[in-house]
Amino acid sequence: MSLADHIDSEAPNPLEDRRSARRFRLAILAIWAVEAVLAVLLVRGNIASGRMPDGDDFLRLQQVRDLLNGQSWFDLFQHRFVPPVAAPMHWSRLVDVPIAAVILMLRPLVGQASAETAAAVFVPLLTMGCTIALVAHISRRVIGARLALLAAAAVPFVPLAWVQLQPLRIDHHGWQIVAALAIAAALLDRSSLRAGIIAATASAAWLTISLEGLPFVLAAGAAQMFPWLRSGEDGVRARSFAVALAAIAGLLFIATHAGSELFVVRCDTLTSPYVAALATVGLIVMAASLLPGGLALRLIAATIAAVAGLAVFLWIGPACTTGPFAQLDPMVYKIWFRNVPEGAPLWRQSLPVGAMIVATPLLGLAGSAIGLSRAPAERRIDWGLLIWLQCASLLIAIAVQRAGAVANVLALPGAMLLLSVLFRAARALSRPVSRVLATVAVVIIMFPPAVPAILIAATNEPDKADKPEPDCSSPAAVRPLASLRPGNVLSTLDLSSVILGTTPQLVLATGHHRNDAGMRDVITAFTSSDAKAREVIARRRIDYVVICPTASESRLLVRLAPRGFAQALISGRAPGWLHPVVLQRDALLIWKVARPATQ
Repeated sequence: MSLADHIDSEAPNPLEDRRSARRFRLAILAIWAVEAVLAVLLVRGNIASGRMPDGDDFLRLQQVRDLLNGQSWFDLFQHRFVPPVAAPMHWSRLVDVPIAAVILMLRPLVGQASAETAAAVFVPLLTMGCTIALVAHISRRVIGARLALLAAAAVPFVPLAWVQLQPLRIDHHGWQIVAALAIAAALLDRSSLRAGIIAATASAAWLTISLEGLPFVLAAGAAQMFPWLRSGEDGVRARSFAVALAAIAGLLFIATHAGSELFVVRCDTLTSPYVAALATVGLIVMAASLLPGGLALRLIAATIAAVAGLAVFLWIGPACTTGPFAQLDPMVYKIWFRNVPEGAPLWRQSLPVGAMIVATPLLGLAGSAIGLSRAPAERRIDWGLLIWLQCASLLIAIAVQRAGAVANVLALPGAMLLLSVLFRAARALSRPVSRVLATVAVVIIMFPPAVPAILIAATNEPDKADKPEPDCSSPAAVRPLASLRPGNVLSTLDLSSVILGTTPQLVLATGHHRNDAGMRDVITAFTSSDAKAREVIARRRIDYVVICPTASESRLLVRLAPRGFAQALISGRAPGWLHPVVLQRDALLIWKVARPATQ
């Protein structure tokens, strides 16, 4: 049997009986259940201690608490930043909904704290389940049911996907993966109207959650338009996507913004410039797809739609011409933004992280190329669409590291096909020794997550490999702050998220760019002289100064200013106007600010 016959014989068809489909769904459910239990067991220590994977998760939970405690649905300001100005968050309420729903359901039964823990565990597992189901759905279409189950089971074992889908990871990145896969699944749908609407709905949700999805949505939109542009066929798919995207994005924008905010131009979220541009493109594509005309007219119409959409965007949001971070303070951009690894391109990543970004996508593309070349004619369009999205997602991941999770999960169907082909070739070898060696080689090639782990182990310095870094980012580490009288805290940006989410203290700033004035003051204070730091502390009426000597951000501040305030604190040379509260070696350092008598 040829590979093409193998794929075709396993792929579902309209005559597949209900029992087979039900068995497949039950198998996917079983995979998710087993892997969910394993995931909880793997991070049970963090669950017990309340240590979340990232500061964003602490702040997301605090945002949900504020909502449940009476803060308006439309009020996205974080009011526990140090005055005089509360800072607006760039996050969407859509991500808050499932977290808040779980807490509301469980709070009467188990109390607030346990309900929050349950939500922080369950919601990421829900995104993992959605990801597994969508990978299985896409894979079954192109590689058949048996390999689709393997692809689905592989989801948590992809390192970049695991980072975003693990329990306690309640930030929005998991939902971005789900949205990308929903778009891909919709593109493979034979029903033009349904494909356009589902892809548009997932695209609008992604753009509402995070504007980072815009490049992928544009690539998906091009795929939706291509059949109509090429031959005039499938105008339903083109206009249903364009019109539904504009309509649903507009509705979500209105549903998540108050009346006054509807006219505020922000470059980092889906606001009026983007919504107006989508509406312009949608109207032109709808009109053009309903009118008769040849290839030239369709290309002209598409060009007019693109140019008009761009013109409307520039007219309403001229400040956004230099990108979503155009309004960021130059110092904050240089010292903070350019040193955030997840936002950096491939060439600025370490070798292990770079391997995790590109290894699986490249293997997936190789497998997809085999599938395209050997599949029957009616399935080549599916492989072509999948390859297009794989290429787009890989290019985006090369530009921005955190997009690597989408590129990796989209690569799984092709990677599983390549695995099947290589195993067949290895088993076909006649000599036992050659067969065993070839099989081992296939395992090594097809499981690149092992490569970064080996590289990380190899690059660890021998004198440091056996000494784990003290953990200052856990609730237990910042507990001494919780027992102090509430006040204003100056701390590093990452640690401030933990402090805000686990204590009653106010913080000057976290690593969230809308509060760039606060971020600038944090950076200025820690990288300047004691006198300059005291000026910032006095102006902001700071009560406590907190730093973790072993944190990577603290080390960065010391590298930037070897004689600065951060270095003085870490080396035990704190100025006399700071009174020690907690000075445990290799742990959190806390001082209380002694105010002058005139304050």
